[in-house]
Amino acid sequence: MRDAASARPAYDGRVSRLIGRDDGVAVLLDLFQQGAHRRAPTVLVGARSEVLSPLHGALAVHRGEVVRVRPGPHSESGDLRRALAEAMGASPYGPTAERVAQIFRGGAPGTVVVVDDVVRADAESLRALIEFTTSVANPGVHVVLLRERNARDAASDVTALLDGLAGTTLVVRPVSDAEAVRFAADLDIVLDRRTAARLVEHTAGEERAVIDLLLEVPRMLWTAAPRNLPAPHYVAAHVTRSLDAMSSGPRALIETIAALAQPVDTADALKVAALDEPLGAFDEACRSGLLVVVETDTATLAMSPNPMVRRAVLDHMGLRRRSQLHRRAALVLASANDRLRHRAAATIAPDAGLAGDLDAAAGASSCEDNWAETAELLGMSARLTDDADLKANRRLRAIDALVAAGDTLAAGDLIAQVGRIGESPLHDAVLGYFAVVKGSSSEADARLARAWRDVDADADPALAAMICQRYVLHALFSWRPQDVVVWADRALDLVAGDGPVATEARAIRGLGLGASGLIDAGLDAYDRLSGLHEAQGHRTVMGRGWLCLAAGRVDEAKTALLSSLPTHASAGSLRISLWAHAWLARVLFLTGEWENAIDTARRGLEIVHQSGMTFFIPLLEWTVSQILALRGEDERAAESLQRGSSLSSDYRVMQLPSALARASVAEASADYRGVLRALKPLAEQDIRDPVNEPGFWPWADVYANALVMEGELDRAEHLLRRHESLARERDSAVALARLAVPHGRLLAARGRMDEAREVFEKGLDRIEGLPLEFDRARLWFAYGQSLRRAGKRREADAALLTARQLFARLGATRYVERCDREIAAAGIGTQRGVPDAVELTAQELVVAGLVVRGKTNREVAAEIFLSAKTVQYHLTRIYAKLGIRSRGELAARFRAPGTGSDGDIED
Repeated sequence: MRDAASARPAYDGRVSRLIGRDDGVAVLLDLFQQGAHRRAPTVLVGARSEVLSPLHGALAVHRGEVVRVRPGPHSESGDLRRALAEAMGASPYGPTAERVAQIFRGGAPGTVVVVDDVVRADAESLRALIEFTTSVANPGVHVVLLRERNARDAASDVTALLDGLAGTTLVVRPVSDAEAVRFAADLDIVLDRRTAARLVEHTAGEERAVIDLLLEVPRMLWTAAPRNLPAPHYVAAHVTRSLDAMSSGPRALIETIAALAQPVDTADALKVAALDEPLGAFDEACRSGLLVVVETDTATLAMSPNPMVRRAVLDHMGLRRRSQLHRRAALVLASANDRLRHRAAATIAPDAGLAGDLDAAAGASSCEDNWAETAELLGMSARLTDDADLKANRRLRAIDALVAAGDTLAAGDLIAQVGRIGESPLHDAVLGYFAVVKGSSSEADARLARAWRDVDADADPALAAMICQRYVLHALFSWRPQDVVVWADRALDLVAGDGPVATEARAIRGLGLGASGLIDAGLDAYDRLSGLHEAQGHRTVMGRGWLCLAAGRVDEAKTALLSSLPTHASAGSLRISLWAHAWLARVLFLTGEWENAIDTARRGLEIVHQSGMTFFIPLLEWTVSQILALRGEDERAAESLQRGSSLSSDYRVMQLPSALARASVAEASADYRGVLRALKPLAEQDIRDPVNEPGFWPWADVYANALVMEGELDRAEHLLRRHESLARERDSAVALARLAVPHGRLLAARGRMDEAREVFEKGLDRIEGLPLEFDRARLWFAYGQSLRRAGKRREADAALLTARQLFARLGATRYVERCDREIAAAGIGTQRGVPDAVELTAQELVVAGLVVRGKTNREVAAEIFLSAKTVQYHLTRIYAKLGIRSRGELAARFRAPGTGSDGDIED
């Protein structure tokens, strides 16, 4: 067993907390080993298999005595005390054992008493046990109370007592996807992450159910990514016993709800079930644990408690009963598409008429951008189709709809299931589309080129337009905005109206215009797209928000992107939602709402995990890694950077945020050579390359700043001249303000401080009134550093203190520390705590402090904006003043008293 102490998480004893299988063992061992120092009982909450797993692991290595107790029904007076007395050898139960203290009189310190199924205990005995456990009479016995989650037969007074122990309650979380993969590996089963997620969702993460299904399902099926998993045998047996013991009304209700889509509006369930006494049926069904009812503001919903129970109910019914319920639902439900679904579910053999109806309904859904519903209807239509060519066509369109919905994992599963469908322009267009959203640029290029070559645009303009629209997306991901406009116009020439192809072409065309240098034209194009329904508007509003961000219209961008975040299960596109998450995270980063920015990016990453659209990982991790680096959380920043850089792709919209993230993390640690390495490929592009369009990919100011900090002033001037000219041509105030950081530094480095001051002041004026807190802080810091180097101490004081205040408000601890060092180096603050401080200047104190932290001369120079030669000069003077000859001697001499840390300087 692993060393529990080394993995032991903190436990503060004040609030309930979650534990997992492995860390739960460590936590419980820690509690048991505290002995007499811990008197409060521990409550373990979870499904039975969940709580027993970490408990058994801890008890297996616990050296003290273990006593297991299981109370009877809580209605039996004194039951828990009687069970305790018998377990502790205090039988027969009598007057001397009525007090819990008497029962435990012979208990040795370190004894662990486990009370199973504590909700069945009587309240009087439980109260006495809790009082004894927390009293001085306890000789060091630790009590663990096992409380099954959502237990239905707990008395209210027992529940109140247990709720009062929230401070010592441990909630055992369900099995995670990664743990399911490990369980499978222990059984020599290879389980991919997608299948593991399905298994965990199906079992609600109950450990026993996960392991039982791994053992019960034929091994070969796990490689086929099964969608409809069975119920474990023990769940199926429990459901069978419960249904067989039930009267006909509640049983019919449970069966009906299991047959309908989850959750079910109770009004629809009652239409299908047609019960004589529905209220009584609901009461009995809920008491059985096979049905859950939830009230919302607009409806009362019912559902099976988890997918295992639903599957067990469906299997218990059999095909005939299920078919009867589906036929009944097809007659009484209001939604036409719901009726079609149930007609299809009730049909086993091919049915050309029904398949045609489903295909037509799918077409209507696609016009509304209801892509998940479109895919579902087409899948049903293909199943009921006998003609091989038509079946293949419908399957391909179902895959295409899944990709449009953003569910690339489901699309990939379907592609694997159908194998190689006959080569055709539609086949290449669909698989090319799939390759685009998976980030496979070369495959997408090959397939789309072949589809466009082979399609007959005159005979099938709709298919030709669809291929054009796929090319639009391919061009956007490749960051070729002029091609975006060309292909969008081709699509619009081929199809008329407001169908899905035309709508998406128009929505992305605006981005193509903006990224080609025509932001106003792009925004005007979006403003003309009015009257669209919600799902179609989803694309347009996101695109407009992205352009507003590039144009520096930050508040408008935030509003638009916030409204583009949500998408419904059946309507809209997860891909559009992911764009919105990524760009909203950037907006929130710039405006200083860093916690919200990280939360937004992480919600986007969760959608990536669910959908398989790994294309968006670099874009989302860019914001996460930059914020973490600025906060000084280097290890977590490096992990985020690794996640965002580990995907290989020749799509520029994956490469660009990855490079920007690497540059941001390097800049945060003053690694300016790292910045230059990360951004070198961008600096080598022609100025008219779309990557240089102001506002879209803010790299030029970061690269120029690194050149100045590395002393490459001529290269910095050449780059700044080109990018400032382009920013003025595009009338981009924000881009010019950002470029003021390296431009002002450059002028200051050349001794032209008056001109530098003018550049910095103009940069600040350009973003006056805009909520660009990070850009404002960066400008003030560069301004203050430049003033300090020029010897303008009083002005430097004001600028650096302003920068410090802004960075502190953002939580950018890295730059707060740099501001403090700059302030100290200028002699503004008070230095104390360093031996011989009176002999060193403020600049020398800062240099010494950085050197003893292990920084090289070059790294020190980068931190405080000096040349490496100047740092060496200061270091030589420090050695001479202190009578020392090495960095090691300096470290021994230069130590803050009472802190045990080298080189601390307080301002």
